[in-house]
Amino acid sequence: MLKPARAWWRARRRARRRAAIEAEVRRQGSRPSAEGVLVLAPGPVGSLGDEAMLRTVRRVLREGGESRIGLASFTTDEDWERAGPWTARVAVGDWLSRGDLSQYATFARAVVQYRGFLVLGADVLDGAYSEIRSEGRLALASLAAAAGVHTEIVGFSYRDQPGPRALRALRDLHPDVVLRAREATSAARVRAHTGRTVHESADLAFLLEPELASDEGRALAEWMEAARGRGDTVLGFNLNPSPVRGEAEGPTRLVDAYGRALGALLERDPGLVVVGFIHDVRSEHGELAALAEVVRRLDPWRDRVRTAPPAASAAEIKALAGRTDAVLSGRMHLAIAALGSGVPVAALQYQGKFEGLFGAFGLDGLMLEPVAALEPGRLEALLRSLLERRDDATTAVAAALPEARRRARTNLGAFLPTATPS
Repeated sequence: MLKPARAWWRARRRARRRAAIEAEVRRQGSRPSAEGVLVLAPGPVGSLGDEAMLRTVRRVLREGGESRIGLASFTTDEDWERAGPWTARVAVGDWLSRGDLSQYATFARAVVQYRGFLVLGADVLDGAYSEIRSEGRLALASLAAAAGVHTEIVGFSYRDQPGPRALRALRDLHPDVVLRAREATSAARVRAHTGRTVHESADLAFLLEPELASDEGRALAEWMEAARGRGDTVLGFNLNPSPVRGEAEGPTRLVDAYGRALGALLERDPGLVVVGFIHDVRSEHGELAALAEVVRRLDPWRDRVRTAPPAASAAEIKALAGRTDAVLSGRMHLAIAALGSGVPVAALQYQGKFEGLFGAFGLDGLMLEPVAALEPGRLEALLRSLLERRDDATTAVAAALPEARRRARTNLGAFLPTATPS
């Protein structure tokens, strides 16, 4: 009986301390002279999609006249400086993963020194990766709003069936927090689940500026341009093993499927060249190892196969994706890098993230569930459809892109120094 009683008392003390922190924040409120914007990173370093959003936020805010831009992230020493530099750093990772109230209190003291708090929602609000981290992000947003800091959660996707803790936290979100989903499908899901107002925007990465920053990147760009100059088709591809880890030998089977599909296309079309991309460099996600194995299986066509530099920035990957004719992506933000460059995309979609995006760009029918890609012939059929529809799809992407860029800018409008938050 002692252990449950001790746990109950610990939980009660934690609840009282958290309530005291929140009461103090509400009492003090945001400082009248508070300036600048504090940005909450979507996750730890490693995702080039997160880097693309952070880099874009900082650039657009600075171009709009904002000079004080702080970053709240998992640790204060994370290498998000490639997306920076930032005027201040606040660590919140232990709060997000373990409910560390000391970091919660540190955040509370920091956020009231800013006039705005911007949460990059991405795909981390619905509990798909961690319910406690989704709940923790939403708690930080509520805390900031309660203090009178203008707070928005922007650029996010939302699953049709979110985790119960994450959904409860969203329903309990402070009413002053503004929500901006990155496509219509996610916006409709949140409205249906919560009854809240949700604005439809687009992903901030549509505003990322491409940049060839390395010798390796420039060399690959020249190779791609030479291939297109002689009339070859340049097909980009990306493999994300994570969605099939629950299947028996799922990652290995997905590598097999990519090798068979790309090999068949290279064998049949001597005018096709392929370029492999990674868009998440975290070793636990396995993209680099999977890409290397696919390339090994394409060795018979080695003269027509290249890979992007593994250390490339998000901006460099976008510059290279823009030199392809079409891209097969297992990652949302590689798809956005290509679409943002006017290049049509097919995707192995997961977590319900791609439907709204592809619908907005007229790319219906160019998606496949990762598990379905393990079935013989399914991935090759998707690639053939992409290449056959390439011209029409390119036209559709070009028509939709200006509106996507316009919507992406709405995520930041209220945070520019001359804006009046609504």
